[in-house]
Amino acid sequence: MVSQPPPAVRNTTFQLQLALNNGSNIQLQSDKPLPQGSQLQFNLQPDGSVVSKVLQASSATTMSALDQLEIQSSLRQALPQQISLGNALTQLNHFATEPQNSPVSSVVRSMLQLFGFKPAQRSPSIIQQNIELGGHQTENQLAKTHQTNSQDMKSQLSILQQLSKQLPEAEANRLDQLVQGIKARITGQQIQALQQRKEQPDGQFERVLQLDIPVHFQNKLENVELKISHEAQAHHGEELKPQWRVRLHFDLQEDGSVDAEIRLRENDQLSTQFWCNKQSTYLKLQQRLDEFNQRLLQQGYTEAELQCHHGSAPEKQAPVQKQLIDLRT
Repeated sequence: MVSQPPPAVRNTTFQLQLALNNGSNIQLQSDKPLPQGSQLQFNLQPDGSVVSKVLQASSATTMSALDQLEIQSSLRQALPQQISLGNALTQLNHFATEPQNSPVSSVVRSMLQLFGFKPAQRSPSIIQQNIELGGHQTENQLAKTHQTNSQDMKSQLSILQQLSKQLPEAEANRLDQLVQGIKARITGQQIQALQQRKEQPDGQFERVLQLDIPVHFQNKLENVELKISHEAQAHHGEELKPQWRVRLHFDLQEDGSVDAEIRLRENDQLSTQFWCNKQSTYLKLQQRLDEFNQRLLQQGYTEAELQCHHGSAPEKQAPVQKQLIDLRT
């Protein structure tokens, strides 16, 4: 058995306690952290020192073959059914008006108010609300408190499923299809985020959250794909340097698609890159970079590094959903 404090700072000495089969314990020191479950080989040297070798390093994100099969099965079911949240809420708007005093319309209006973002509001609390109540943290909330917020997306979807039984068959089927599509979308995003999660024995990590942000645009809801990463990497023996990375994907119809990657490092150092697949959109955005930089300065950030590119985002930066499995099998 290996026990140790969690990895924290560079040049820390980690204590390893080995419980032997004969009941005795051996205390060793290591300059590197090792997670519980690691398999080690120890060789006693003639001078009395001990040389160790890691046979198999355990990781919080290591998945068994059975886990991988289960995840692929879940994705195979979720991906074909999923509907982006912006698209789904646009279609749900039909149930918000007919009839206005019905329980179904009340729930739908509540969802439209909670999860529809209006750019003119420029309020970070709206984005925070989408993240906290969007259904991606429902299971964590249940595990901690054994209850969920009544405004949570999954809670409201469950209510809609129950209320759909009061509707005519055709309307009930349409509502149920939308509810299942939203649930599948959330499930797919949760699983894809889990697949990208990394926890390394040396303290490096990456934790990912993916979700949709419905944005009011020209009298309807457009969908913005949002991916947030919290990561820490060390290069050439340097200390771990945490950073936040936000990736956005916009489909702007006649203006084409736009990808953005925002990195926030220590001391509020900010860098942002844009990729536009249409030349005209690239030129428009290029002209607005100075204005964008001024807004960032007003928000208290140091002068940001802003770049705009014509073309598609590189694979690593692209936040759009990728088909990770063969849907035909």
